[in-house]
Amino acid sequence: MSATNSISEAQDPGTLSLARQGWLGATSLRVVTPVQPRPARVAPGSATLVFPEGYVRPRSEAMHGLHEQMLPLLRGDAPVLLLGETGVGKDLVAQVLHASSARAGGPFVAVNCAAIPSELMEAEMFGIGRGIATGVVERPGKFQLARGGTLFLDEIGEMPLALQAKLLRALQGEEIQPLGGAPVAFDTRVVAAATNSDLELKMEQGQFRRDLYYRVAGFVLRVPPLRERRDDIPGLVEAFLEAFARDAGRPAPSITSEAVRALAAYPWPGNVRELQHEVRRLVYLCPDGEGIDCAVLPDHVLDPPIAEPAAPSSLRLQDQRRPSRAPADPGRPRADRRQPLGGGAAARHLAERAHHQDDAAGPRRVMISCAAATGRPSSWPRARPRARLRAPRCGAAPS
Repeated sequence: MSATNSISEAQDPGTLSLARQGWLGATSLRVVTPVQPRPARVAPGSATLVFPEGYVRPRSEAMHGLHEQMLPLLRGDAPVLLLGETGVGKDLVAQVLHASSARAGGPFVAVNCAAIPSELMEAEMFGIGRGIATGVVERPGKFQLARGGTLFLDEIGEMPLALQAKLLRALQGEEIQPLGGAPVAFDTRVVAAATNSDLELKMEQGQFRRDLYYRVAGFVLRVPPLRERRDDIPGLVEAFLEAFARDAGRPAPSITSEAVRALAAYPWPGNVRELQHEVRRLVYLCPDGEGIDCAVLPDHVLDPPIAEPAAPSSLRLQDQRRPSRAPADPGRPRADRRQPLGGGAAARHLAERAHHQDDAAGPRRVMISCAAATGRPSSWPRARPRARLRAPRCGAAPS
Protein backbone atom coordinates (compact mmCIF):
# COMPACT_ATOMS: atom_id res chain seq x y z
CA MET A 1 0.00 0.00 0.00
CA SER A 2 1.46 3.33 -1.04
CA ALA A 3 1.79 6.42 1.07
CA THR A 4 -0.84 8.23 -0.97
CA ASN A 5 -3.69 5.97 0.11
CA SER A 6 -2.70 4.83 3.56
CA ILE A 7 -1.90 6.22 6.95
CA SER A 8 1.75 5.79 7.68
CA GLU A 9 4.26 6.75 10.30
CA ALA A 10 5.21 10.41 10.22
CA GLN A 11 8.69 11.58 9.51
CA ASP A 12 9.00 13.01 13.02
CA PRO A 13 9.52 10.29 15.64
CA GLY A 14 6.66 9.64 18.00
CA THR A 15 4.13 11.43 15.83
CA LEU A 16 1.03 10.05 14.16
CA SER A 17 -0.19 11.87 11.08
CA LEU A 18 -1.90 11.21 7.81
CA ALA A 19 0.13 10.89 4.65
CA ARG A 20 0.93 14.44 3.66
CA GLN A 21 0.06 13.92 0.02
CA GLY A 22 -3.19 12.49 -1.26
CA TRP A 23 -5.12 11.82 1.95
CA LEU A 24 -8.15 13.67 0.64
CA GLY A 25 -8.14 11.96 -2.71
CA ALA A 26 -7.54 8.39 -1.54
CA THR A 27 -10.32 5.86 -1.54
CA SER A 28 -9.51 4.46 1.91
CA LEU A 29 -7.06 4.99 4.68
CA ARG A 30 -5.55 2.14 6.67
CA VAL A 31 -3.99 2.58 10.07
CA VAL A 32 -0.55 1.05 10.37
CA THR A 33 0.84 0.52 13.84
CA PRO A 34 3.72 2.98 14.15
CA VAL A 35 6.63 2.89 16.50
CA GLN A 36 6.37 5.65 19.08
CA PRO A 37 9.63 6.14 20.93
CA ARG A 38 9.65 8.53 23.83
CA PRO A 39 10.99 11.96 22.88
CA ALA A 40 14.59 12.53 23.74
CA ARG A 41 15.15 14.60 26.83
CA VAL A 42 16.75 17.94 26.14
CA ALA A 43 18.88 20.01 28.43
CA PRO A 44 16.82 21.68 31.17
CA GLY A 45 15.80 25.19 30.30
CA SER A 46 16.61 24.91 26.60
CA ALA A 47 14.16 26.53 24.22
CA THR A 48 12.92 23.27 22.73
CA LEU A 49 9.46 21.84 23.22
CA VAL A 50 9.28 18.29 24.55
CA PHE A 51 6.02 16.54 23.78
CA PRO A 52 4.79 13.89 26.20
CA GLU A 53 3.99 10.37 25.06
CA GLY A 54 0.76 10.18 23.10
CA TYR A 55 0.80 13.84 22.10
CA VAL A 56 -0.24 14.28 18.46
CA ARG A 57 1.95 16.91 16.90
CA PRO A 58 -0.12 19.47 15.05
CA ARG A 59 0.10 20.66 11.45
CA SER A 60 -2.10 23.72 11.67
CA GLU A 61 -0.73 27.23 11.67
CA ALA A 62 -2.78 28.08 14.76
CA MET A 63 -1.06 25.44 16.89
CA HIS A 64 2.36 26.23 15.45
CA GLY A 65 1.82 29.82 16.50
CA LEU A 66 0.91 28.65 20.00
CA HIS A 67 4.08 26.57 20.21
CA GLU A 68 6.17 29.57 19.19
CA GLN A 69 4.57 31.61 21.98
CA MET A 70 5.45 28.87 24.47
CA LEU A 71 9.19 28.86 23.69
CA PRO A 72 10.10 32.02 25.66
CA LEU A 73 8.30 30.63 28.74
CA LEU A 74 10.58 27.61 29.11
CA ARG A 75 13.47 29.42 30.80
CA GLY A 76 11.63 30.78 33.81
CA ASP A 77 9.01 30.07 36.43
CA ALA A 78 6.57 32.85 35.58
CA PRO A 79 2.93 31.86 36.08
CA VAL A 80 0.99 31.06 32.91
CA LEU A 81 -2.76 31.30 32.28
CA LEU A 82 -4.20 29.10 29.53
CA LEU A 83 -7.47 30.34 28.05
CA GLY A 84 -9.64 28.37 25.68
CA GLU A 85 -12.94 26.65 25.16
CA THR A 86 -13.79 23.44 26.92
CA GLY A 87 -12.24 20.33 25.37
CA VAL A 88 -9.41 22.05 23.47
CA GLY A 89 -6.68 20.28 25.45
CA LYS A 90 -5.42 22.91 27.87
CA ASP A 91 -4.11 20.16 30.16
CA LEU A 92 -1.91 18.78 27.36
CA VAL A 93 -0.49 22.24 26.71
CA ALA A 94 0.32 22.51 30.42
CA GLN A 95 2.09 19.14 30.27
CA VAL A 96 4.18 20.33 27.32
CA LEU A 97 5.18 23.42 29.30
CA HIS A 98 6.19 21.25 32.24
CA ALA A 99 8.08 18.64 30.18
CA SER A 100 9.97 21.36 28.28
CA SER A 101 11.03 23.42 31.30
CA ALA A 102 13.78 23.03 33.85
CA ARG A 103 11.18 21.52 36.22
CA ALA A 104 10.64 18.50 33.98
CA GLY A 105 12.28 16.26 36.61
CA GLY A 106 9.70 17.28 39.21
CA PRO A 107 6.07 16.18 39.55
CA PHE A 108 3.20 17.49 37.48
CA VAL A 109 0.15 17.80 39.75
CA ALA A 110 -3.21 18.63 38.18
CA VAL A 111 -6.13 19.95 40.23
CA ASN A 112 -9.64 20.36 38.84
CA CYS A 113 -11.03 23.22 40.91
CA ALA A 114 -14.57 22.49 39.72
CA ALA A 115 -14.53 18.89 40.95
CA ILE A 116 -13.55 19.52 44.59
CA PRO A 117 -16.23 20.60 47.10
CA SER A 118 -15.64 24.10 48.42
CA GLU A 119 -15.46 22.94 52.06
CA LEU A 120 -12.65 20.50 51.22
CA MET A 121 -10.68 22.60 48.75
CA GLU A 122 -8.56 24.44 51.32
CA ALA A 123 -7.34 21.17 52.82
CA GLU A 124 -6.73 19.72 49.36
CA MET A 125 -4.74 22.73 48.21
CA PHE A 126 -2.73 23.64 51.33
CA GLY A 127 -2.78 20.46 53.39
CA ILE A 128 -3.56 19.72 57.04
CA GLY A 129 -1.17 20.43 59.90
CA ARG A 130 -0.34 18.16 62.78
CA GLY A 131 -2.67 18.14 65.78
CA ILE A 132 -5.51 20.14 64.25
CA ALA A 133 -8.02 17.73 65.78
CA THR A 134 -8.12 14.35 67.48
CA GLY A 135 -7.70 11.54 65.03
CA VAL A 136 -6.76 13.84 62.12
CA VAL A 137 -3.37 12.99 60.68
CA GLU A 138 -1.04 15.38 58.95
CA ARG A 139 -1.50 15.45 55.22
CA PRO A 140 0.30 17.42 52.52
CA GLY A 141 -1.62 19.53 50.05
CA LYS A 142 -1.24 19.91 46.31
CA PHE A 143 1.36 22.65 46.71
CA GLN A 144 3.57 20.34 48.77
CA LEU A 145 3.05 17.44 46.38
CA ALA A 146 4.12 19.62 43.43
CA ARG A 147 7.35 20.75 45.13
CA GLY A 148 10.03 21.21 42.47
CA GLY A 149 7.51 20.72 39.67
CA THR A 150 4.37 22.29 38.21
CA LEU A 151 0.93 22.73 39.76
CA PHE A 152 -1.82 22.88 37.14
CA LEU A 153 -5.01 24.58 38.38
CA ASP A 154 -7.72 23.68 35.90
CA GLU A 155 -10.98 25.69 35.92
CA ILE A 156 -9.53 28.20 38.36
CA GLY A 157 -12.62 30.35 37.88
CA GLU A 158 -14.62 27.84 39.96
CA MET A 159 -12.47 28.41 43.06
CA PRO A 160 -14.43 29.91 45.99
CA LEU A 161 -13.79 33.56 46.79
CA ALA A 162 -12.49 32.83 50.30
CA LEU A 163 -9.88 30.46 48.91
CA GLN A 164 -8.95 32.92 46.16
CA ALA A 165 -7.74 35.37 48.81
CA LYS A 166 -5.62 32.68 50.45
CA LEU A 167 -4.19 31.59 47.09
CA LEU A 168 -3.32 35.20 46.28
CA ARG A 169 -1.48 35.53 49.60
CA ALA A 170 0.39 32.29 48.95
CA LEU A 171 1.51 33.35 45.47
CA GLN A 172 2.66 36.74 46.71
CA GLY A 173 4.56 35.45 49.73
CA GLU A 174 5.66 32.12 48.21
CA GLU A 175 4.49 30.25 51.27
CA ILE A 176 1.32 28.42 52.19
CA GLN A 177 -0.59 28.06 55.44
CA PRO A 178 -1.81 24.48 56.08
CA LEU A 179 -4.90 24.03 58.22
CA GLY A 180 -3.73 24.11 61.81
CA GLY A 181 -0.06 24.21 60.84
CA ALA A 182 2.81 26.63 60.51
CA PRO A 183 3.56 28.47 57.24
CA VAL A 184 5.53 26.38 54.75
CA ALA A 185 7.57 27.73 51.83
CA PHE A 186 6.92 26.11 48.48
CA ASP A 187 8.87 25.82 45.26
CA THR A 188 6.26 25.26 42.58
CA ARG A 189 5.39 26.78 39.23
CA VAL A 190 1.69 27.51 38.85
CA VAL A 191 -0.06 27.05 35.51
CA ALA A 192 -3.76 27.90 35.55
CA ALA A 193 -6.45 27.30 32.97
CA ALA A 194 -9.92 28.68 32.49
CA THR A 195 -12.59 29.33 29.89
CA ASN A 196 -12.06 32.86 28.64
CA SER A 197 -15.70 33.99 28.54
CA ASP A 198 -16.53 32.43 31.92
CA LEU A 199 -13.56 34.08 33.65
CA GLU A 200 -14.35 37.53 32.25
CA LEU A 201 -17.99 37.18 33.27
CA LYS A 202 -17.05 36.09 36.78
CA MET A 203 -14.77 39.10 37.19
CA GLU A 204 -17.55 41.42 36.07
CA GLN A 205 -19.94 39.79 38.54
CA GLY A 206 -17.41 39.95 41.38
CA GLN A 207 -17.05 36.16 41.62
CA PHE A 208 -13.37 36.13 40.69
CA ARG A 209 -10.77 38.50 42.09
CA ARG A 210 -9.07 40.74 39.56
CA ASP A 211 -5.91 40.95 41.64
CA LEU A 212 -5.66 37.14 41.55
CA TYR A 213 -6.16 37.25 37.79
CA TYR A 214 -3.23 39.63 37.38
CA ARG A 215 -1.14 37.38 39.63
CA VAL A 216 -1.75 34.11 37.73
CA ALA A 217 -1.83 35.78 34.29
CA GLY A 218 1.89 36.49 34.09
CA PHE A 219 1.65 35.19 30.52
CA VAL A 220 -1.65 34.44 28.81
CA LEU A 221 -1.81 31.77 26.09
CA ARG A 222 -4.95 31.15 24.06
CA VAL A 223 -5.46 27.55 22.95
CA PRO A 224 -7.36 27.66 19.62
CA PRO A 225 -10.55 25.61 19.19
CA LEU A 226 -10.62 22.67 16.81
CA ARG A 227 -12.62 24.56 14.17
CA GLU A 228 -9.61 26.90 13.78
CA ARG A 229 -7.18 24.01 13.28
CA ARG A 230 -8.94 21.67 10.86
CA ASP A 231 -5.59 20.51 9.47
CA ASP A 232 -5.02 18.68 12.76
CA ILE A 233 -8.22 16.62 12.55
CA PRO A 234 -6.88 13.82 10.26
CA GLY A 235 -3.90 13.22 12.54
CA LEU A 236 -6.14 13.20 15.63
CA VAL A 237 -8.56 10.75 13.98
CA GLU A 238 -5.68 8.44 13.11
CA ALA A 239 -4.27 8.52 16.64
CA PHE A 240 -7.67 7.93 18.24
CA LEU A 241 -8.44 5.03 15.88
CA GLU A 242 -5.21 3.34 16.81
CA ALA A 243 -5.59 3.92 20.56
CA PHE A 244 -9.22 2.79 20.85
CA ALA A 245 -8.67 -0.25 18.63
CA ARG A 246 -5.77 -1.27 20.85
CA ASP A 247 -7.95 -0.87 23.95
CA ALA A 248 -10.67 -3.00 22.33
CA GLY A 249 -8.16 -5.73 21.39
CA ARG A 250 -8.87 -5.56 17.68
CA PRO A 251 -7.14 -4.32 14.55
CA ALA A 252 -7.57 -0.66 13.73
CA PRO A 253 -10.32 -0.23 11.13
CA SER A 254 -9.79 1.59 7.88
CA ILE A 255 -11.57 4.84 7.15
CA THR A 256 -12.53 6.30 3.79
CA SER A 257 -11.34 9.66 2.63
CA GLU A 258 -14.96 10.86 2.36
CA ALA A 259 -15.47 10.11 6.05
CA VAL A 260 -12.26 11.96 6.91
CA ARG A 261 -13.41 14.96 4.89
CA ALA A 262 -16.77 14.94 6.69
CA LEU A 263 -15.06 14.81 10.08
CA ALA A 264 -12.72 17.63 9.08
CA ALA A 265 -15.62 19.81 7.87
CA TYR A 266 -17.67 19.50 11.06
CA PRO A 267 -17.19 22.47 13.45
CA TRP A 268 -16.88 20.30 16.62
CA PRO A 269 -18.34 22.58 19.31
CA GLY A 270 -16.97 20.17 21.93
CA ASN A 271 -13.52 20.39 20.31
CA VAL A 272 -11.02 17.55 20.71
CA ARG A 273 -13.00 15.85 23.47
CA GLU A 274 -16.06 15.55 21.24
CA LEU A 275 -13.97 14.22 18.35
CA GLN A 276 -12.38 11.67 20.67
CA HIS A 277 -15.76 10.34 21.82
CA GLU A 278 -17.03 10.17 18.24
CA VAL A 279 -14.01 8.15 17.05
CA ARG A 280 -14.42 5.78 20.00
CA ARG A 281 -18.04 5.21 18.99
CA LEU A 282 -17.00 4.51 15.39
CA VAL A 283 -14.39 1.96 16.49
CA TYR A 284 -16.84 0.00 18.63
CA LEU A 285 -19.64 0.10 16.05
CA CYS A 286 -17.50 -0.90 13.09
CA PRO A 287 -17.74 -4.68 12.41
CA ASP A 288 -14.52 -6.67 12.20
CA GLY A 289 -13.01 -6.64 8.75
CA GLU A 290 -15.00 -3.63 7.58
CA GLY A 291 -14.04 0.00 7.28
CA ILE A 292 -15.56 3.25 8.44
CA ASP A 293 -17.39 5.26 5.81
CA CYS A 294 -19.95 8.04 5.76
CA ALA A 295 -22.79 5.57 6.28
CA VAL A 296 -21.85 5.12 9.95
CA LEU A 297 -21.32 8.82 10.66
CA PRO A 298 -24.14 10.55 12.55
CA ASP A 299 -26.44 12.92 10.73
CA HIS A 300 -25.32 15.99 12.65
CA VAL A 301 -21.76 15.42 11.38
CA LEU A 302 -22.76 14.81 7.75
CA ASP A 303 -25.24 17.67 7.66
CA PRO A 304 -24.42 20.18 10.41
CA PRO A 305 -27.19 22.69 11.12
CA ILE A 306 -26.69 26.16 9.73
CA ALA A 307 -26.94 28.84 12.36
CA GLU A 308 -30.01 30.97 11.70
CA PRO A 309 -29.55 34.73 11.77
CA ALA A 310 -30.67 36.39 14.95
CA ALA A 311 -34.20 37.77 14.86
CA PRO A 312 -34.37 41.55 14.76
CA SER A 313 -35.21 43.27 17.98
CA SER A 314 -38.65 44.66 18.69
CA LEU A 315 -37.40 48.18 18.09
CA ARG A 316 -36.07 47.21 14.68
CA LEU A 317 -39.34 45.54 13.75
CA GLN A 318 -41.15 48.61 14.95
CA ASP A 319 -39.00 50.84 12.78
CA GLN A 320 -39.60 48.64 9.74
CA ARG A 321 -43.37 48.68 10.13
CA ARG A 322 -43.64 52.36 11.01
CA PRO A 323 -44.51 54.61 8.02
CA SER A 324 -42.20 57.44 7.26
CA ARG A 325 -43.16 60.64 9.00
CA ALA A 326 -44.30 63.41 6.71
CA PRO A 327 -42.56 66.75 7.13
CA ALA A 328 -44.39 69.30 9.17
CA ASP A 329 -46.72 71.54 7.19
CA PRO A 330 -46.01 75.17 7.93
CA GLY A 331 -49.62 76.04 7.10
CA ARG A 332 -50.98 73.69 9.73
CA PRO A 333 -51.91 75.29 13.06
CA ARG A 334 -49.10 75.22 15.59
CA ALA A 335 -51.21 73.44 18.18
CA ASP A 336 -51.71 70.51 15.77
CA ARG A 337 -47.95 70.00 15.39
CA ARG A 338 -47.14 70.20 19.09
CA GLN A 339 -49.71 67.88 20.60
CA PRO A 340 -48.11 65.73 23.35
CA LEU A 341 -47.79 62.11 22.31
CA GLY A 342 -47.67 59.13 24.64
CA GLY A 343 -49.39 55.87 25.37
CA GLY A 344 -47.11 53.61 23.34
CA ALA A 345 -46.24 52.93 19.73
CA ALA A 346 -49.83 52.33 18.62
CA ALA A 347 -50.90 55.78 19.76
CA ARG A 348 -47.93 57.41 18.06
CA HIS A 349 -48.74 55.49 14.89
CA LEU A 350 -52.32 56.80 14.94
CA ALA A 351 -51.08 60.34 15.45
CA GLU A 352 -48.63 60.09 12.58
CA ARG A 353 -51.23 58.73 10.21
CA ALA A 354 -53.30 61.82 10.88
CA HIS A 355 -50.68 64.03 9.25
CA HIS A 356 -51.30 62.30 5.91
CA GLN A 357 -54.98 63.22 5.82
CA ASP A 358 -56.63 66.04 4.00
CA ASP A 359 -56.24 69.54 5.43
CA ALA A 360 -60.00 69.91 5.94
CA ALA A 361 -60.26 66.77 8.02
CA GLY A 362 -56.81 67.17 9.50
CA PRO A 363 -57.54 69.14 12.69
CA ARG A 364 -60.37 66.87 13.75
CA ARG A 365 -58.39 63.65 13.08
CA VAL A 366 -55.36 64.98 14.87
CA MET A 367 -57.51 65.84 17.87
CA ILE A 368 -58.93 62.32 18.01
CA SER A 369 -55.50 60.73 17.58
CA CYS A 370 -53.96 62.86 20.29
CA ALA A 371 -56.78 61.95 22.64
CA ALA A 372 -56.01 58.31 21.98
CA ALA A 373 -52.30 59.01 22.43
CA THR A 374 -52.85 60.36 25.92
CA GLY A 375 -54.48 57.09 26.91
CA ARG A 376 -57.93 58.66 27.53
CA PRO A 377 -60.71 56.14 26.75
CA SER A 378 -63.08 57.06 23.96
CA SER A 379 -66.02 56.53 26.33
CA TRP A 380 -65.05 59.50 28.46
CA PRO A 381 -67.60 62.36 28.09
CA ARG A 382 -66.35 65.42 26.37
CA ALA A 383 -66.25 68.63 28.31
CA ARG A 384 -69.09 70.96 27.39
CA PRO A 385 -68.03 74.32 26.02
CA ARG A 386 -68.57 77.18 28.39
CA ALA A 387 -71.51 79.46 27.69
CA ARG A 388 -70.46 82.97 26.78
CA LEU A 389 -71.70 85.78 28.98
CA ARG A 390 -73.39 88.29 26.80
CA ALA A 391 -74.59 91.71 27.84
CA PRO A 392 -78.40 92.14 27.63
CA ARG A 393 -79.64 94.02 24.69
CA CYS A 394 -81.09 97.44 25.25
CA GLY A 395 -84.77 97.31 26.25
CA ALA A 396 -84.76 93.60 26.95
CA ALA A 397 -85.92 92.44 30.34
CA PRO A 398 -83.40 90.47 32.33
CA SER A 399 -84.10 86.77 32.34
